[in-house]
Amino acid sequence: MAMQLPRALTSHVCFHHILLLLLLQPLLLRRTASATEPDRVALLAFRAAITKDPSGIMRSWNNSRHFCRWSGVACDDPEHRERVTTLALESMSLRGVISPSIGNLTYLGYLLLSNNSFYGEIPPEISRLAQLKDLNLSYNALNGTVPVSLGLCTNLLGIDFTGNLISGNIPGQLGSLLKLLVLNLGLNKLVGDITPFLGNLSSLLQLDLSSNKLTGEIPSSLGKLSNLTYLDLSANMLVGGIPPSLGKLSSIRMLDLASNALSGAIPPDMANLVTLSFLDLSNNSLSGEIPPLLGRIVPLQILLLNNNNLTGSLPNSLGNLASLSYVDLSKNSLSGSIPPSITNLSSLQVLDLSFNNLVGRLPEEIGLLTSLEFFQVSENGLSGPVPLSLYSISSLQTLSMAYNQLSGTLPLDIGDTLPNLSFLGMASNRLEGQIPWSLANATSLRQIDLSRNNFSGRIPANVGNLPYLKQVSLGNNSLEARDAGDWEFISSLTNCSQLEELSLIENDLGGVLPASIANLSIQLKSLTLGRNHISGSFPPGIRNFVNLVTLSLNENHFTGSIPDFLGELVNLEALILYGNKFSGNIPSSLGKLTRLNELVLFDNDLGGSIPASLGNCQNLNFLDLSGNRLSGSIPIEVLSIGSLSSYLDLSNNQLNGTLPLEVSTHADVYSYGVLLLELFTGRRPTDDMFKDGLTLQKYVEGAFTKGAQVTGIADPSLFSDEEEGEDTSVLRTGSHASERITRCLESVLMVGLRCAKESPRERITIKDAVTRIEAIKSLLLTTKM
Repeated sequence: MAMQLPRALTSHVCFHHILLLLLLQPLLLRRTASATEPDRVALLAFRAAITKDPSGIMRSWNNSRHFCRWSGVACDDPEHRERVTTLALESMSLRGVISPSIGNLTYLGYLLLSNNSFYGEIPPEISRLAQLKDLNLSYNALNGTVPVSLGLCTNLLGIDFTGNLISGNIPGQLGSLLKLLVLNLGLNKLVGDITPFLGNLSSLLQLDLSSNKLTGEIPSSLGKLSNLTYLDLSANMLVGGIPPSLGKLSSIRMLDLASNALSGAIPPDMANLVTLSFLDLSNNSLSGEIPPLLGRIVPLQILLLNNNNLTGSLPNSLGNLASLSYVDLSKNSLSGSIPPSITNLSSLQVLDLSFNNLVGRLPEEIGLLTSLEFFQVSENGLSGPVPLSLYSISSLQTLSMAYNQLSGTLPLDIGDTLPNLSFLGMASNRLEGQIPWSLANATSLRQIDLSRNNFSGRIPANVGNLPYLKQVSLGNNSLEARDAGDWEFISSLTNCSQLEELSLIENDLGGVLPASIANLSIQLKSLTLGRNHISGSFPPGIRNFVNLVTLSLNENHFTGSIPDFLGELVNLEALILYGNKFSGNIPSSLGKLTRLNELVLFDNDLGGSIPASLGNCQNLNFLDLSGNRLSGSIPIEVLSIGSLSSYLDLSNNQLNGTLPLEVSTHADVYSYGVLLLELFTGRRPTDDMFKDGLTLQKYVEGAFTKGAQVTGIADPSLFSDEEEGEDTSVLRTGSHASERITRCLESVLMVGLRCAKESPRERITIKDAVTRIEAIKSLLLTTKM
């Protein structure tokens, strides 16, 4: 039987215990406060380094409440309830540096500061956070390097520095973080090789080093990461081959090596990645064939091999990949035909085989791809009729088959069977027949390009029922228009408020343009109606198209003057009006077109002088005013356009006077040289004789190198005596004057050749050229005295 204390004694003992606790309580509280004080001080130092807090998140960080209740702060360690374990301030628009005091939060497990505007370096004091598990500083403006000392934070499970300005190498010390599951360093400025020590991270699930400036080869040690599910090394400068060891990544689901400089063949070992659902090897220099064994990767959904140097045929085994939804093999050198097995891919939404060397016919069963939204096979050698089943895929949004040899007609109900179509690109094929009126029922259409085919008949008058239409390219066909009724499609197109391009070049369109053309979209940037039979005066409604960049009305039957209002179309870069019957003067208002690159007015009936205002068009690199009735001298302002080295033709006019010797020393000497050669030979670089490598310069050089008389290549009109009113040659063989004139001609042509050298370094300066021409002029004047 247990002995019991007297009740009085028991009460006395309890009283003493209570009294003792009351006496010790201030000491205990002081001790607890002392233990947590470093956390409070560290947080206040962190707050002090913040210079911008638009959301006011830091207002709660004050002494009116315990720091564990401050916004973004958590103290949830059961054993240390008043120690900071989490600092989570993601997406708060904070700006400032990360205070080194962060290293004093010794119980911190989670530092989450992503999507702010922190700048400066990552403080190395973070390495003192022995309990740290998740470090996320992504999408800030941090610079400097990845702290080597991070290798001391051995409890880290995740590091995310994505989207900063971090430079330097990837520290090999990160390879000691054996618990690490996620390492994201993408979208930075990291350089150097990928450290092979990353292969030691046996627990790693995700590795993202994309969009840096990493060089060297992919370490084969990465093949040891058997738990890795996500590997992204894209958009770097990696070289060498794809390590076969990557075929050992038995858990990988996403592999992205795109946009590097990788070469060699795709290793057959890749077929061992039987868990893979995403494979992107695009934009490299890979060669060889597509391994047929890739057909073993049954979960594969996305396959991107575009923009490489792959050869050979498309493997039949691709048809085994029933989960494929996106395939891009474009911009390679693949050959052979498209295998019928590809029609087994019933989940396929995107198929891009463009820019290859594929031949033969499209598979007849292609209509089985009932989920297809994007189909592009342009720039190949495909031939034969387009299978009707293709036009039955109602989900199609993009149908691009341009630059092949496909034949046949468009189904009359194409707009009904392809109601979701937004892009129809069939240019440069052998299609014929009429353009179906049902196209207007595909109300999502934005672009129609049927140019360079054999379409005939009228352009459907209901084409304007397409409210989102931006581009209509029907050039180089045999489409007809004779009377106002045939031009109704123009009135219809006035409903298309987003129209930016209308190209009807080289068809069989005649008559007068309807006045309704003035009501086309103000967004119009390109209007090309050249090589038709259109008559009448310059369409006045064109003045409304203030966003026009290209205007081409060449080789029609337009008459009258070129209007002054063209100078108001200040966005014009190309004005092409040659081969008409325009008369009058060249408007001086064209000098307002400071963005103009091409001005082509040859073969009209233009008169007057060349406007000096054209000298304001300093971007002009192609100027052809030949074959008109222009008179007067060539304005120095035009010859001073430095960009006119590409093409300048003023021939076959009535220009007179002497060459302006005051040509600016900043003028392009090349254009000046070509001009000299043109004027003294009567030839222009675009003459039919100049082909198969023969140029105007080589033509003149030949007169010197072959010992021929240069007078044999000179323009005969230079040697007629106009003062005597008859064509009396001043070159009398053996005469003293004849010898001097021949020497002058040789000297001028030699100056022209020296100015028009192909290599800019070999050209003489414009100052030197003018000095030589002045000396030649003095010699010639001496001859005449």
